[in-house]
Amino acid sequence: MTKLQFYRDPNLDFYEIKNGVEGIPAEKPHCHAGAAVGMIERGKSMVRCQQQEFLVEADHIVVFPAEVMHKCSPQDIEQWKFKMLYVENNWLESVFGEELTIKVAVKRLSPMGMKSIHEAFVFLETDSDPLEKETALILLLSQVFAMTDIAVYEKEPVENEAAETLKAYLEDHYWENISLEQMAQIVNLTKYHLIRIFQRSYDMPPHAYMTQLRLSQAKEMLKDGMDISTVAISLGFYDQSHFSHVFKEYVGVTPLAYQKAD
Repeated sequence: MTKLQFYRDPNLDFYEIKNGVEGIPAEKPHCHAGAAVGMIERGKSMVRCQQQEFLVEADHIVVFPAEVMHKCSPQDIEQWKFKMLYVENNWLESVFGEELTIKVAVKRLSPMGMKSIHEAFVFLETDSDPLEKETALILLLSQVFAMTDIAVYEKEPVENEAAETLKAYLEDHYWENISLEQMAQIVNLTKYHLIRIFQRSYDMPPHAYMTQLRLSQAKEMLKDGMDISTVAISLGFYDQSHFSHVFKEYVGVTPLAYQKAD
């Protein structure tokens, strides 16, 4: 069995599910364009997020908001089994409203609670009617977002105009070959101060944010059936080999395996 597998429904393109059995979710710290909800079925893992570390294990739910860097490190890969649900922000806002606030959170579920969440995850991977599945997704997320007695891991936001300016620029130019010198000129800072203020604001250096933007767009292009080499070149990677290496480091599977999930 493939250690990491993705499920997508072409009729409901605002969510996908990653299943992992004895597979490392991603080799490097990463983030997602939308919210992520993880369900731990077996084993234990240390999670590093927002300059903190915490343990998740069987019967735990973990929630990550969009663009929050994190890394999971299973303690015993042979015992590790999980499901991750990824949901697009635009759909979340259309359903729950723009006032929805999602925080990094962890909760151990009761056996009944875990059974309910697990059944919902499984149902979302069936060929059932799209209306039923979208309803089930909304009910699942409502249940998760309404959970009480959770451990919430918050980092005090650090607002910095220069960091925000550079972030916005990268979001408009992430496929280009932008040097650190160019970034420093855009915000009129030294390279050192640029990296420092960006890291403080977003928990990652500028080049890492560019990589996350490129990979997020790569996923959309792969889902649309675009040729892998075309995706690689159009997003600023050196070649297909470089793109495939980076994609697997951050996503856990090769671009081809991700594309074939459809």
